[in-house]
Amino acid sequence: MDRWSGILIPGNQRDGQLHKLIAAYVQGARTLLDPAFEAPWVFLSPRGGCLTRGAFWYRVKAYARAAEVRVNVSPHTLRHSFATHLINHGADLRSVQLMLGHADIST
Repeated sequence: MDRWSGILIPGNQRDGQLHKLIAAYVQGARTLLDPAFEAPWVFLSPRGGCLTRGAFWYRVKAYARAAEVRVNVSPHTLRHSFATHLINHGADLRSVQLMLGHADIST
C-alpha cells in the first residue's frame, strides 16, 4: 500500500472531498480487485486489469444518466471541468497544462 499512500492532490484539496473519495476507493474497492497493489493503474476493471477508455466512457455516461444529468457528459467534459476547477481555485496554469499533457497554452 506504500505506493498509493502518497496520492498527489493539487493545492489545498489534499484534505478535501476529492482526496477522501480517492483514498476510500484505493483502500476499499481497489484493494478487493488488486490486494497486492501490483497493478500500475489507479482505476481497475472488474477483473483487476486496466480500465479501458471505452469502459470509462460507458461508466461516465451511465452515472450521468443515473444522476439525471440533462446535458451531454463525457470523460472530456470531466477533464475540462477538473482543469477549470483547479485554475479557479488558484492552481498554476502551467502545472495544470502539464498534468493534462498539454505543451502549448492554447490547448
